[in-house]
Amino acid sequence: MSISFETVLLFVCLLASFSVYFQPDSESYLKLFPVYLFVAFAVEQIGEYLQKRNTPNALLYIIFVVLEFIFYFWILRQIIQNKKAKRVIINIMWIYPLLALINIFIIRKAQGFDSMSYAVGCFLVTAMCIFYFYELFQFPSANKLSREPAFWIGTAVLFNYCCMFPIFSFITFIHNPPMFIFKNLELIRSIINIFTYLLFIIAFLCRIKINKSMLQS
Repeated sequence: MSISFETVLLFVCLLASFSVYFQPDSESYLKLFPVYLFVAFAVEQIGEYLQKRNTPNALLYIIFVVLEFIFYFWILRQIIQNKKAKRVIINIMWIYPLLALINIFIIRKAQGFDSMSYAVGCFLVTAMCIFYFYELFQFPSANKLSREPAFWIGTAVLFNYCCMFPIFSFITFIHNPPMFIFKNLELIRSIINIFTYLLFIIAFLCRIKINKSMLQS
């Protein structure tokens, strides 16, 4: 059984995320990341298993994507300071999944992956990330950004969904794309996820101090 590098890196990212439990003053959103990554890893394995058995797995990914967006909305609400923005995000956290589920189960009747809902989620997350960075550079932190997990997570999420948004927007307007286009898009998606996992790993480990004597030994 072959395992992709993307899956291996997701598992490494999951292992790295457990380090936040051993770091003092880890924020609550960091402590929930291992749970999210474990679910993401489990969904990936179940999805691949269903695919090998020629069993439809679109519904599994649809439900996970909705939960994933809710999780990232909450993460961004935690790291954004503006109170008005926080209230807007709270409203988005229940309005988006409600509309997405209506579209998935009532309008589309769970037929295939819902690219439209995914594209809207990408747009919302990207907008929140842009606001976070606008706020970050308006009021610089006293700490180095390289040692701020929120900075690396915000960068990872912004990069991921800025890249994913045009891909899934493109898919939305093309029905049954040629196989070579599908394979190229799948390769691009894997590269984007790999880079995202690397940034997440940095976020989990950036506060760990390495003793200079250990490096010299």
